[in-house]
Amino acid sequence: MSNETPPIQATGRPDNLKSLLTNSHYMLDFYQREYRWQTQHVNDLLDDLTSHFSKSHDPSRTRSDVRNYGRYFLGTIIVNQRDDGRYIVDGQQRLTTLTLLLIYLRHRLRTDDAINEQLAPMILSVEFDERAFNLSVEERNACMEALYDQLEYDPEGENESVQNIMSRYADIGNHGVLEDDEALPYFTDWLIQNVDLIVITSHSEDEAYEIFETMNDRGLALTPAEMLRGYLLANVPAGARRVAATEVWEERTASLARLGRDSSAFTTEPSNAIRSWLRAKHAGVGDSADTAPADTREFERIGTEFHRWVRKNGAELGLTSSNAFSAFIEKEFKFFTQQFERIRRAETNHATGLGAVQYLAENNYTLMYPVLLAPLHWTDDAPTIDQKLGIVSSYLDIVIHRRIWVGKQITQTAMRSEMYVLLRAIRDKSPADLAVHLTEELERSSVQFEQNSRFALHGRNRQHVHRILARMTEFVERNSDDRSRYAEFAKTGKGGYDIEHIWPDTPDMFANEFPQREEFQDARNRIGGLILISRFRNRSLQDLPYERKLPHYESDNILAQSLSAKAYEHNPGFLSFIKRSGLQFQPHEEFNKADLDARQDLYLALAKAIWHPTRLTEYLDA
Repeated sequence: MSNETPPIQATGRPDNLKSLLTNSHYMLDFYQREYRWQTQHVNDLLDDLTSHFSKSHDPSRTRSDVRNYGRYFLGTIIVNQRDDGRYIVDGQQRLTTLTLLLIYLRHRLRTDDAINEQLAPMILSVEFDERAFNLSVEERNACMEALYDQLEYDPEGENESVQNIMSRYADIGNHGVLEDDEALPYFTDWLIQNVDLIVITSHSEDEAYEIFETMNDRGLALTPAEMLRGYLLANVPAGARRVAATEVWEERTASLARLGRDSSAFTTEPSNAIRSWLRAKHAGVGDSADTAPADTREFERIGTEFHRWVRKNGAELGLTSSNAFSAFIEKEFKFFTQQFERIRRAETNHATGLGAVQYLAENNYTLMYPVLLAPLHWTDDAPTIDQKLGIVSSYLDIVIHRRIWVGKQITQTAMRSEMYVLLRAIRDKSPADLAVHLTEELERSSVQFEQNSRFALHGRNRQHVHRILARMTEFVERNSDDRSRYAEFAKTGKGGYDIEHIWPDTPDMFANEFPQREEFQDARNRIGGLILISRFRNRSLQDLPYERKLPHYESDNILAQSLSAKAYEHNPGFLSFIKRSGLQFQPHEEFNKADLDARQDLYLALAKAIWHPTRLTEYLDA
């Protein structure tokens, strides 16, 4: 398949709405998106129309004078002319909205027979007693019929286009569109006679897609996901294969969109999933063997324009036949977007069995998606998939917490190159090979917990420290009495847990050990001098001295209790955990510098135990 753009052979001419729509019949091409205009798009269009009309309108003049009113250019419509009819390539958002406006005007002017004779054939045509709307989309017909006949219609459960059509029709009514009933016939005449569009007609399907890729609808740009959809489906044979591939695409993108909490999910989530899949499985596919794997330009190109990247690298991706295009959608796209969705849903539910995904999401580690997908293959069975996701998420969890501990950033900018090298190295590996490779990576790493024995709280890492303390507290409790309350410990604010400084903020009390205030503050903020306690209890302690705080710690979580000697009495689960782990827990009747140092060493040992490389091999026995 050539990557060169053919010369454009399309022709164009201006048409007013009446000539464009009267007894006309347009269809939507297979790669067209849903009707997505929102309230603001409709309001902008109506504001423009009424504003231009008002510049010319003089209520003292006759309606025949409207032909001399100023004209208004509404943009370009792209049409692909085929043997079986005319297909909208670009412009369906405007044509759909204009049709809704014409229906609204018809109802407002229902007593004006002359106008209705003009409006009706612009909205629909009738042949053999069957109606056909000017823009013919089968799944929209029922709601359009209801609007045309002023019948009740419930869009609940219908697709995105139908729900938007009903909502935008209501927006037109709410806008008013000239509250002045006297002016409305003038406006309607002006709209259908003096509002023009240029219709560009293409006679080649390939050329139509070329135009489609480079054009935008009014106010609502095509997304890379929609561009890619068009390109891939254009190369699937028409008929059953294209229908099947289209159904897969629509089902998967709709499911992904439901991950979001607002309308932007329709564009962001499918694009994020596709971007992650292509980076995971195909970034660097065109590189030669001696290309430096740390060169992230390919990674970045996929991030910003993956639709163009796929077209450019079609041969390297195996897209050399119509069957290959079908399989790319029905197998790869389907599988990897499903796994992306599983990962996204696991971010808020730790009980999914997908390893450390929730912890990665809490730290806003967006680089995890392509790395998690990299070792998967679309033929993997469910247990293998879960093993791979568990191993890689645990590896990433260890990596980012080591970096946090030693003060390194975990941003995409800071880690992009490292992750790009990694995902290329682990593609399609078996669970066993994956565990071995990543364990060796951890052992070779130059970033280790021991590099920072004085890890402490500071202004920029409070959230990280809170979650680390939550992991430590949960780890001790789970190994002591099989309880897991991480979500409770990680919660902040009302009903949650606060970081508690064991030392009160009173430097004078420790002047003999810390002559300088700054030295005291640095020591007080070390993680060994911190615990988590329930917020209601923390607010009551304030700056009490340690000996008065200790009895309150005894009734909170086990990590806080471990400061008191009572925690080591009649507590078989905790004592058994200490014996098994070898961790140097000890009570502290007082808490001075030596106690802080001991507690700091304990927390360092806890961190190494929680984020230990052996976690990776645990999934091999699952």
